[in-house]
Amino acid sequence: MYTFYNNYLIRFYLVFDLMTGDEIAFQAKTDLLIAHFGNSYLKKHKRERMAYACSTRMRELSRLLISFRKLIDNENIGLKDLLQPKHFEPVLSATRDIVGYDPFKKTFKSPSLAMHLGTSLKFVCDELMHLIMKEDNGFRCKSDDERISWLKNIKCFKKLVQSRWNIELGSLANKDLQEKKWEKPLLLPLISDIKKFRDGILNMVNNCKQVFVNNEDNQNTYKDLVQCILSLLIIFNRRRIGDVQFLKIKDYEIDRKSHCADFEKILTESEKILTKSYKRVVNRGKGSRPVVILVPEEVQG
Repeated sequence: MYTFYNNYLIRFYLVFDLMTGDEIAFQAKTDLLIAHFGNSYLKKHKRERMAYACSTRMRELSRLLISFRKLIDNENIGLKDLLQPKHFEPVLSATRDIVGYDPFKKTFKSPSLAMHLGTSLKFVCDELMHLIMKEDNGFRCKSDDERISWLKNIKCFKKLVQSRWNIELGSLANKDLQEKKWEKPLLLPLISDIKKFRDGILNMVNNCKQVFVNNEDNQNTYKDLVQCILSLLIIFNRRRIGDVQFLKIKDYEIDRKSHCADFEKILTESEKILTKSYKRVVNRGKGSRPVVILVPEEVQG
């Protein structure tokens, strides 16, 4: 048991390191089913940044488990014991508590969490059935009848989540989320503010460069320079921060310029100038889609 769990600690050390050291993180680390859930979540994603999303999903399940324990006054129950049809209503109550549901106004403090938990619970049900059928450590049954009964309860719980979660929480949470989006005013920065911000960033870049030239650089100087370059690329390309910040050196160094004369004839004079001044980089974005990033000369170095 301890050897098995230590293997998971090694596998999840990056995910666990991202978590704040609190009771929620402790429950996420000690509950075996949550650990398996995180492992499977990482398996189906390729990007390294999904470790952050995995950490968030594991903490959400941990919060649900803690709230459920307080509700039924039982500190010994685990997530695998929670997935039973008789516990569906208490699970709904525990979810309403952690998402801040107001039954009179039908609003949520965290509507997205209510939707995430519905999806995660279905995933956890599949994961638990998989572990039981494999007779994995911590999920073995004493007899075939016990295994059949356990699997039946999990399937029934999953059916309840599929058929009732949207009615009880999901639909209201989605409506509340959409209403909060259009009720919140959209603040757009002025062009003068963007220019002022860009000029300030360029001044910081020049200061960092001067420090490097004088061989007085340290770790903080390097971090400041990286943050400045990241800010300039985001402003110039108007991209999501995740589309830019995880750009790899090998992708940046790939030369994607085409020297075909037919292509050059199609370009206008202004476009030809742009191709000489800017470096075109293709990065892997959300959903593994290609994201084009233009790098100005001042950032290329």
